[in-house]
Amino acid sequence: MCSPAIKNMSSFLTPIKSPVIRLSSPLNIDKCSSSHMNKTLPKYLSQQLLSLRRLELRDDTEAECYLSVQSSKKRRDTSVNNRVAKCLFSPVRTSKPHQVTQTLRRYQTIPSFDTPQRNSITAGTLRSKTRGFVLGRGSYGVVVKGKYKRELVAVKIIPKIKESKSRQCLDREMNALSLKHPNIIEVHKVIRHSPNDIGFVIMELSDNIDLETLLQCEILPFSIKLRYLKQTGRALEYCHSKGILHLDVKPKNITLCPSNNICKLCDFGSSISTCSAEKSRSNIKGTLKYSAPELLRGKTVTDKTDTYAFGITMWQVINQEVPYGKEDLHVVIYKVVAQNFRPDNHILLSNSPADHIYKACWAANPTERPSMSTVVTMLEGIKTT
Repeated sequence: MCSPAIKNMSSFLTPIKSPVIRLSSPLNIDKCSSSHMNKTLPKYLSQQLLSLRRLELRDDTEAECYLSVQSSKKRRDTSVNNRVAKCLFSPVRTSKPHQVTQTLRRYQTIPSFDTPQRNSITAGTLRSKTRGFVLGRGSYGVVVKGKYKRELVAVKIIPKIKESKSRQCLDREMNALSLKHPNIIEVHKVIRHSPNDIGFVIMELSDNIDLETLLQCEILPFSIKLRYLKQTGRALEYCHSKGILHLDVKPKNITLCPSNNICKLCDFGSSISTCSAEKSRSNIKGTLKYSAPELLRGKTVTDKTDTYAFGITMWQVINQEVPYGKEDLHVVIYKVVAQNFRPDNHILLSNSPADHIYKACWAANPTERPSMSTVVTMLEGIKTT
């Protein structure tokens, strides 16, 4: 006999005529969704309602087992020092219908960016229209959670696109439209023409935790560090093969999926095409601590400029320290350019394979730095115990 909590779901879910399905005979999700679910619902909500339907078809023992498994899995997937943002549509943990009702209402309030609703966002209403859905802020504007073609997405909102800097940032984001790689955040669409002088970059929604934050929160095993570095290296190798220079490689621009230890390169607001490198060099702005000497001098940038930034990033990931510490930034820039200054080397890591790789990456002469293809090969040659 089912518990009262599970029985109450019948008032919310439409009953279906089917035999009781035991754990030994799992429910056919695809068949159920096409036959009994409202096709206008987003797939996140459909899956949640189907999870409730599963519980209705089980006895008390099976329901408790299902809930405990789902709860433990969710805790395991989001246990990164409590810094991973909670997903709006997490697996169902109880059988109370009102929780799904609240989820439906919450979904309806998320800003939509494939309807005229996006035109209601202006510089004056940006804060109020996106309250509760902000994922991050920066000098360019704000990143919010939104809806696009019935999917949850992240949307970078760039105001004042008539100004040259904002328009240039939006144009550079378009470089990522052609990039399809498992270690690169996918950009779905860039909207440059808006009646309210606001641009939108619609992209894949990640878990909203970056590598820099993780490095500050937790001491990572070397094997995990090496995995993230390999994946970032492959992403850069792919970008270069497509004629795109990222030019702002740093842990802050590497987003993570902790549940499967995958990282993805993001933020192409500083990127350029290799065919326009000479023309655009005076307007290139990266993050100074990770910028190569030729970039700081205003010289021509190449794929080796990304290699340099990767070397500084690799040093930070391996040592879990901020490059150059609290030293004055202007002093750092001068010493990097004039004195070949680099982050401090640690005695324990000297002469290690990782030490040799990031030293090769940050060589003063760009022609002496390895390509990202070579760097990836070198990383894959490092043995972990």
